[in-house]
Amino acid sequence: MVFALLVAGITLMTLLAVVMMLLKLRQLPAETLSPALRLRLLLSGFVAFVADTLGVGSFAVNVALARMLGTFHDEELPAVNNGAQVIPGAIESLFFMQMVDVDITTLLTLVAGTCAGGVLGGFLVPRLPRQTLRLIMVVCFTLVALLLLGSEWQLLPVGGDLMALQGARLTAGFFAMMLCGALTSAGIGLFAMVQGALFLLNVSPLVAFPVMMVAGASQQPLTALMFLQRGCIPLKKTLIFSLAGCVGVLVTVPLVHVLSSRTLHLLLVLVLVYNVVALFRAWQSAREGASFTARVPAPGNQGNSMDENVSKSQKKREAHALQEAGVKLLTLPRDVFDALPISTALRDALEEARRLKSHGAIRRQSQRIGKLMRLEDTTLIMEALARMEEESDAKSASFHAVERWRERLLNEGRTALTEYIDTYPGVDVQQLRQLIARVESAKTPELKSGASRALFRYLRTFIV
Repeated sequence: MVFALLVAGITLMTLLAVVMMLLKLRQLPAETLSPALRLRLLLSGFVAFVADTLGVGSFAVNVALARMLGTFHDEELPAVNNGAQVIPGAIESLFFMQMVDVDITTLLTLVAGTCAGGVLGGFLVPRLPRQTLRLIMVVCFTLVALLLLGSEWQLLPVGGDLMALQGARLTAGFFAMMLCGALTSAGIGLFAMVQGALFLLNVSPLVAFPVMMVAGASQQPLTALMFLQRGCIPLKKTLIFSLAGCVGVLVTVPLVHVLSSRTLHLLLVLVLVYNVVALFRAWQSAREGASFTARVPAPGNQGNSMDENVSKSQKKREAHALQEAGVKLLTLPRDVFDALPISTALRDALEEARRLKSHGAIRRQSQRIGKLMRLEDTTLIMEALARMEEESDAKSASFHAVERWRERLLNEGRTALTEYIDTYPGVDVQQLRQLIARVESAKTPELKSGASRALFRYLRTFIV
């Protein structure tokens, strides 16, 4: 009876989270993903959840794949990892709950602790700065790697035989799982942390798998809903990643008993080491950039002479120009922006500016971007902005030229038509005459407007 209720609860929470994500996705503006990015997301999701089903965990693997394949940004990973886990995690839990007969009181208590931690973490983590998130992930990935190595080298009591917890051990287990659930909200995988906590409590390794799976399937929908409420989940990419993960789970479930857990754990340690190094380098680079920014003097802080006052004004104008140029980088197409040779600190500051809503916060971030711009080699940056402005000016000029020709063709008759044919000899004269006639013969404003737009589109194919 309790088992059936647990299954029903997991199913309902999963459905609620999925429905809320789909409703939220419908409310968002349409997002276009390139075929290459879709393929990378599908590959990442499949690989991550193959690892998840085998007990390695999807979080660390996805962090590594995101950095290698460019699927997600660092600040998106906590929300993505929890949101993507909702459906595959439910499938895994329904399979693993049937493998071992776990004491129901122990299971419910540990799952409740994980859910409480997940809700708390889901409330707190979206408010943390990107640098803090990176540091948390570095520390926790290091801890998880040490736990795995400790278990493989038999430095931890991995040979426990308890199938149930009672009294003080059960209370300790609740708070340990609460901590695990909270850290999961920061993008840290649940599996290795739960294994370490249960091993320290002398619980049998046989109990770890069902507890991990049920705790994850119960906690992650709640955490995902918290992230969803804050608008932190890139939904379209996350759902593609998650659906590929479902395929990975279904393919891997029959292989759970075949592969060596030792090999998988050592592979996970390598993934964790890669994540620690990559995230720490990103954290250190951004920290150094912020430190340099703090040491850059504000424009014109010295002297009171007339020459120095002129210098102050000039410096202020230059600083303002750099700030404007930095903010303009946000308007560049994503592929152009990603290719810019700018520092990690400036890139992070610009990405942070994209997320801000408050006018005051945007103004302060713009000032920081301006300071960081002083540390950059602005030649290539200015070239990219100049190219964008030239393209924009060219498009605007082309648009106005088409407008003028349309007006002349409709108002000046044969004279304008002859001149247009001479200017653009490749035009289909018969088709052009028909389009002009459709505009002139339209009986209603709606028909006239449609015919006029058709004429505009045809003229635009020759005027570039």
